[in-house]
Amino acid sequence: ATTEIYTLSLPDALPIFYFCTKFFYQVDYLEQYIIRLDGLEDGSYAFDFTVNDKFFSLFPDSQISHGKIAIKTIFVKSGNLMNLVVDLNGKVELQCDRCLDLYLAPVKYKEEIKVRFGEEDLESEDIILKEGEYQIRLAPYFMQFILVSLPMRRVHPVDKFGVSKCDPEMLKKIRDLSVIDNSENIDPRWGKLKDLTN
Repeated sequence: ATTEIYTLSLPDALPIFYFCTKFFYQVDYLEQYIIRLDGLEDGSYAFDFTVNDKFFSLFPDSQISHGKIAIKTIFVKSGNLMNLVVDLNGKVELQCDRCLDLYLAPVKYKEEIKVRFGEEDLESEDIILKEGEYQIRLAPYFMQFILVSLPMRRVHPVDKFGVSKCDPEMLKKIRDLSVIDNSENIDPRWGKLKDLTN
């Protein structure tokens, strides 16, 4: 029997190398957002985290590229009863729905969530750990809480005089286009009536 040895050319190997490097980078970077339960006695524990641009780059579907959020957590353990309080405070860069310019939106959110051992339950909002699993991977929960905290309609805030901080040139273009659109959609009967009154 002969053994065939397959070799990859450099162009073929590069995508595989890039994928592996990116995968292990993601795993390594997100390790810092883990609470390890092994060795923790009953009591209350405080863990502080920070998420930044590197964190958001690992969640491209979130449409957030820039931001910095301080996250304080309180983990309480009493036997098999566990509770986690997450408190977020910071800012992320969003695109304004009105003028399409970028702006910094405040993020302030607090969530309390139960942690328990058991079988996976897609309808449960608890953090469910499998038997023998002794670490809580918080990164996806942090991302979820950040997205939940953001407003449905994302627009620039107003200044102390109540004036929008939107790009004034873009607002002017929007108003001009709105006027043109309205003039083109006027009922022709109203146009004739207007002619008669002139």
